[in-house]
Amino acid sequence: LGLGSPVGVIGVVYTRPVSAWRSRLGVEAGAGLGLSGLQLSGMGKLRLGGKHWRFTPGIGLALGVPMGPESTFHEGHPTPDSDEHGPSVVMRWLDIDVVGVEYRGSSRLVFAASAGLTVALNHAHWDIGDVGSDINAGAPTPQLRIGLGRTF
Repeated sequence: LGLGSPVGVIGVVYTRPVSAWRSRLGVEAGAGLGLSGLQLSGMGKLRLGGKHWRFTPGIGLALGVPMGPESTFHEGHPTPDSDEHGPSVVMRWLDIDVVGVEYRGSSRLVFAASAGLTVALNHAHWDIGDVGSDINAGAPTPQLRIGLGRTF
């Protein structure tokens, strides 16, 4: 579950160690649904700590692919006398998990939480109901996510 997260409001992620150190570096791939539509994410993660608790900052990229004609992000502004706006926009995001923590229990249960920034990499206009504004490339927005999972 997240707010401004790489995998949207609700999604799934898979994390895998990739280094010879095994527990130090990992990659995360995810997909979910959010205001950008279908969100796809890839992130490199640093994994520092012990057997159960780890500090997990990371950095990666995400794509928000519109789903249907009523995407939240689009080109142009609606006119005052119409709700018409430009075509939907594929959003590109840079995601930075500044603070992340992960707990792996002996029963293989995993709890993870992170907070950081998401930065738009392209310009768009967003609308939700009667509220809307521009989002400019390079504009940072806070992001937060929490998750429960299981190790394999």
